[in-house]
Order: sequence, then structure tokens, then C-alpha cells
Amino acid sequence: MITKKITILIFIWCILLFYINLEFNFSDSIDIALFWISTLLLFGIVVYQIFCVENNTFVVFEIVIIYFLLHIVYQFGYFGLRGSDSYIDYNFLKSILNNGHFTFGKDDMAGWPMIHIYSGTVTLLTNTSSLLVAKYLPSIITSIIVFPIYLLIRQIYTNRKVALLSCLIFGSIPQFVSFEGLFIRETFAIFFFIFFFYILYTSKIKNIRRFRFLSIILIPIVIFAHHFTSFMIIIFLTIFLLISKIIPLVYRKTKNISFTTVHINTLFLMIVVGVLTYWLFLAVFILQDFFSIFYEATGVKELATYAERASLSTTIVTFKGNIIYYGFFFFNGILSLILFIKFIFYKNKQKIEDTSFTIFLYFSLFYGALALYVLGSILFPDRFLPFGWMFGLIPICGLLFTTKSNILKKFLIVIFILFLTYNIYNIDEDYYTSNLHRQGTVAKEKDYLIAEKIDFPDQYYGYIGLFGAIYDIQNIEFILGGGRNPIYIENLHNSSTLVVVNENLYIDELPNIKVKTPMYYEKIIELFSYQENQGIRKICDLGEIYILKGGM
Repeated sequence: MITKKITILIFIWCILLFYINLEFNFSDSIDIALFWISTLLLFGIVVYQIFCVENNTFVVFEIVIIYFLLHIVYQFGYFGLRGSDSYIDYNFLKSILNNGHFTFGKDDMAGWPMIHIYSGTVTLLTNTSSLLVAKYLPSIITSIIVFPIYLLIRQIYTNRKVALLSCLIFGSIPQFVSFEGLFIRETFAIFFFIFFFYILYTSKIKNIRRFRFLSIILIPIVIFAHHFTSFMIIIFLTIFLLISKIIPLVYRKTKNISFTTVHINTLFLMIVVGVLTYWLFLAVFILQDFFSIFYEATGVKELATYAERASLSTTIVTFKGNIIYYGFFFFNGILSLILFIKFIFYKNKQKIEDTSFTIFLYFSLFYGALALYVLGSILFPDRFLPFGWMFGLIPICGLLFTTKSNILKKFLIVIFILFLTYNIYNIDEDYYTSNLHRQGTVAKEKDYLIAEKIDFPDQYYGYIGLFGAIYDIQNIEFILGGGRNPIYIENLHNSSTLVVVNENLYIDELPNIKVKTPMYYEKIIELFSYQENQGIRKICDLGEIYILKGGM
């Protein structure tokens, strides 16, 4: 009991240290040291509690706090939102609040309005700024995702430690930490993905009628939450349904194993019919995207892969870049190999669940690789990873607590510790140091000041954070070409457009850019030279950020 109280007190102290580091700016070295000390202690305390403290159900609430802290790292220290997609969804939220209604299925946003309706409700009930709700509510949603994941694993393994460790490791997945805290539809949908499956699974295992009724109610919520998530849940349920039929057939002569079988045929048909019907009648462009993917895969349609567009084939010139790049393949590879070994050699009553989760992870990794190197990246490759690892970590953590091999246990513990450390290392240090000025994807105070004081044309040049602020204030669309990267200006002398140059985005990286992409480096130098050109006017100067107007 004393040990339990001491660990909780240390955990609370680490929360305060973590918050102080985000709230106050010290030197870079102190900020980095405070972040690593507080974060490693938070994870270390929870790992100790999982393995060494009895009656540790309270740890699930500590994991929720860790989820929230890691997500707000990417929300703290700037005024607006992060990323271009966030502002598209935020603009639709504002239109609902201003008009009091929307036309269902009218466009991409109105086709999946769940996060907007929910956020609008929170905004009205709390009388809070809609921007503040859009900024922090997603972090809360993706923090409480711990509960359905934990309850599902407890239902499958009846082992609290497996559930807690799986939740803890999943919360550190870089793509989950950085992407699922944005104000986007997927943030809301991924929560209901796992919540729906937990309710469905529990209703079948325990034959709870009210859970079965709730799972039916959740179907339209899942369908209307997000198109990609609907696609992933169909894939997942298809895999689970097939494995539920195949595993008992393969092991029918093995009498000492009683598999947990879950019959989901009816609910599966309901969600498949619901999704396809909705896509056919109100979201035909989704089916067009699938045809586009098919044409890309068969070579009918020319494309530029995500790897080509992101210049992943260029030289990685920093030590951290190499660690992140090769570490990604190492950890995804070795954890997938461990899952494959368990699939081949281990027979347990969770074989159906373990196999389904493993195959779903393999599907996510495989399709992510296709999207990276083969297809035209209609979907970003890293979008698949949170879905895959949300389930893929369950059988790996289950192996740790069920295997009788001490060598394998020690090996898995080492891999898990290294994986957690690697995931923390992935967090962009600009967000927890005083270097947010180098981030062009976040809308800062200066971006909003520019958006409020300067009238912009329909097409202009700038950066993502500025695009979002201008979209918020002036409602100028940027996704379809309204806002462009100033690096791609052909000749500013022959154009009357506005160009917002943020030197912070380039200065520190210039030496690396010169090595990686010399042509890009030359364009940056040319961009910087415009402010000294007599034929080009500087109409606003905020130090490292200035606005130029072409000579035409």
C-alpha cells in the first residue's frame, strides 16, 4: 500500500514537471532534459505499477493522463490549429454554429458530420470558443480511447497486465500521438471504431441484450463519422469473421483447446450494407477513389508515389533522421516477426482474436507500404498505423505474460522498452522547446495578425499555418490551389500576387537542404533575395516574416 501511494505521488510530480516544461520556455537543453526526465519517469512509473503493484486498476487512469499529455505537446504554445485538414473541418464546424443547420451529404465535410455536431454541442453547452474546443477536444477524445481498448483486452485475456501494457505502448505510437490529436473526422471515428467492436464482442461473449442493441445504434455513428474508418472497420470485421470460421476448422482435432467463438454475421452484414449504401447514394467519390487506386496498382494511371513527393529517396543528413527512418523499419519488422512466430507456434484459447489482430496489422502495414512506394497516396501511408497497432500490440503483450520462456520474456521486455524510447524520440522537439517558430504547419499569433490586417487575393503564396489563419478569418479556400508554397514562384516580377515569406521555416535547415536538394536550396536563396529587389514591394515587415507584392 505504501509503495502504491509513493508511485502515485511520483506520477503526480512528473505531471507537474511535464506541464511546467510546456508552459515556460527555458534554454533548449533544459527544455529537452525536462521533457525526457518527466516523460521517462511517467512511463517508468506506470510500467513498474503494471508489473509490481497489486490491485493496479487505477493505472488505467494514469495512462489516460499520459495519452492527454502527449497529445497536448502538439497543441501547446501557439494560438490556432495545426495542419490544413484541421481548418477544413473547423470551417464546417463554424458554418454549423453560424447557420444552425447543414445539408447532409452536400460535400465532403457534410457527409461525415459527427465530430462537428459533437464539437458544436460542446461549444454551445460550455459557452466556450469554438477554436478552443477544436484545439483541445480531440486530445480528450483520443485520451479516453484507453477505456474501450482496456475493457476489450480484459474481456479477451482476463489479464489486467496485458490490457494495461497494451494501452500504454499504443499511446506512444508516433502516428497516433501526432495525427489523432488534430481536429479531424478520424479522431472521432477511431474512438468509435474500437468502442463499437468492444460492445459487439462483449454482447456476443456474454449474451447481453442491451449491448447488442447498443452495437446496432453505433452502426450509423461509425458510418457517419469517417469514410476511411468505415473502410477499415469493414476490413477488420471481414478478417475477424473469416478467422472465426477457419481457426476452429484447422484445430478441430485439438481437443485440449476451447476457442472463444464470436458470431457476428448479422451485425457484419448490417454495417457492410449500411456503408456501401451510403457511399453509393451520398458519397460516390469514395468509390471513384477505389477505382483510382485500382488503376494506379495496374499501371493504367500515371502517378507520383508518396515516397517520391516526400523526397524520401534523398539523402538523410541528420543523425535523428536516420534513427527515425531506420528505427521505423526495425521496430515494425521485429514486432511483426514476433507476431508471426506466435501465430505459427502458439496455440491458446485466444487464437481467433490473436490471428485476426495479427492479420489486420499485416494488412495495415502492407497497404501502408503500397501507399508509400507503389500507389499515388490518396491516403497517407501512416494513416494505417494507429489502426493496425491498436490491435497488433494486444497479442504481443499477451505473449509476454503467457509464455513460459524466461529468455523470450526478457527479450520482449527489452524490445518494449526500446520501442517506447524510440516512440518518445519521434516527438518533434520543436513543440516542447522554444522553437515553434520553425513549424510552418501551426497557425501562430503572427499568422492571425496578418490574416486580420491584410486582404489576400484568391491565390497567394505562403505556408500551411498562414493558410489556416486566412481560411479562418477571410474564408479563402486553400486546398484547391488558393495557397501555394512560395518556393514554386516562377517569376514574382511578372505577378501582382502576395507572397508571405517566413524565413524561420528555412534558416536552420539550409545547410541540410543544400546537401539533400540543391535545386530547392537555390529556390530558397532566390526567394530571400526578393526583399532587396527594387521591382518588388515589401508591404509588411514582422521581422523574420514579411509580405511581398509582385511588380506587375
